Amino acid sequence: MAQNTKYANVEFGLYPNRKLFITLHKNIDTNPHHITKLLAALPKNSTHDHYAIMDATRIVSLNHINIAATNALMRADKSRRGAALETVVCAAGSTNVGSVLKDYAFDQHSTAASESDSGSTYSVILLGFDVKEDEYETVMHDIGLNKPDDEENMISFFERKRSKDDIVAMTKLFKTTKQEIEMQGLERAVVNRVASKFYI
Repeated sequence: MAQNTKYANVEFGLYPNRKLFITLHKNIDTNPHHITKLLAALPKNSTHDHYAIMDATRIVSLNHINIAATNALMRADKSRRGAALETVVCAAGSTNVGSVLKDYAFDQHSTAASESDSGSTYSVILLGFDVKEDEYETVMHDIGLNKPDDEENMISFFERKRSKDDIVAMTKLFKTTKQEIEMQGLERAVVNRVASKFYI
């Protein structure tokens, strides 16, 4: 996984012709459901083949996204969703797609969709699958995500110390156990769940 100062650039050993750009955008003012609609309206992105956003607070590492993206590519023949949105589905703990699209992808059933100028802020990840760097940057700015965190801050955000309540919530989200987290750490417990959830 190569990185520069603006975003992560994932390259896949199993799929050498595919690539994924990732940026983190913290405390955005734009409603993320609105961003999801803007992305769906982009040319050749109605099923989110190239672009999607997801809730960053539910992600524990860049490796978490990398494994989810690899699973998404492996599941390409089984899904009607594009690679970017399938990565969001694969990054979740649940196999209930409706629940995942609501809680992770800001669809029409999400809390964000029901909010109107509520003053809420969100932290989101923008995924760009199989696009050129300049295209990714243009889309990022066009949808109002103008200030991506640099690599160091992105990693710090994922690795931040989480409260006991956060740990309990993540345990439920990813259907892992307190014992697994105590033995392996949160990141490894979550990644193991994500890597195996469609195969157990």
